[in-house]
Amino acid sequence: MKKMLVLVVAAALLVLTGCAATAPEVPVTGACDQTDKHNLGIEIAVDHDMVVDLPAGNIQVVRRGSGRDIKVRGQACAPTAEGLEGVRLTSETLADGTVQVKAIMPAGKPKTTVHLAVELPARTGIKITNGDGEIRVQGVERNVEIHDGAGTIDVSDTKGNVVLVDTEGDVVVKSTGGNVMAQDGAGLLKATGTKGTMVVPQKGAGDIDADGVSGNLVVTSIGSGGKINHKGVKGLTILPNGMK
Repeated sequence: MKKMLVLVVAAALLVLTGCAATAPEVPVTGACDQTDKHNLGIEIAVDHDMVVDLPAGNIQVVRRGSGRDIKVRGQACAPTAEGLEGVRLTSETLADGTVQVKAIMPAGKPKTTVHLAVELPARTGIKITNGDGEIRVQGVERNVEIHDGAGTIDVSDTKGNVVLVDTEGDVVVKSTGGNVMAQDGAGLLKATGTKGTMVVPQKGAGDIDADGVSGNLVVTSIGSGGKINHKGVKGLTILPNGMK
């Protein structure tokens, strides 16, 4: 009986270890008739940041394991083989220790996209600039900053401050350990479990849902017809135009 119990525990540990090591899928959506894969491995110092510059495509970022390596898996997509010509994924470590990753796409390829799955080590922050695409960030232990032209943004389980600037698309923020600054054009802005203060300097079309803000909730402006739904705000609630 004891031997069987040991075998069961060992098998369970093996399954859990395998799950923890599973890399995130490259978040490809839409048609991808022609593909080309690009992978990078970059070492980064503790308490430094990664910068990602992507003209168009989806990005998924997770924190994984120990060590100091950033792992990037990319997939370029295009309707024709010609659309993949000249597409590259580059990396550079800047003088201040920041690791910069860029997707290079030559002009004249409007239907070409590059999708990335990024694994960040502990105590690493990230800044993302994306022209068009969905962005999902989970578990980052330092600050997160995202500038997105169009597409949904989902940020969860982070420990630092979060800055989000989105022109169009829903923005969802869950379980953040610092302050949140979100500027959103069109779409729903939803925040749950913000440990710091939440500031919305500008909100276009769409509603704001804020639930569980440990600090202040400050909304400077919201588009016509937009509603602000809030509960569980422990600090001050400052809303525009006499809204409550």
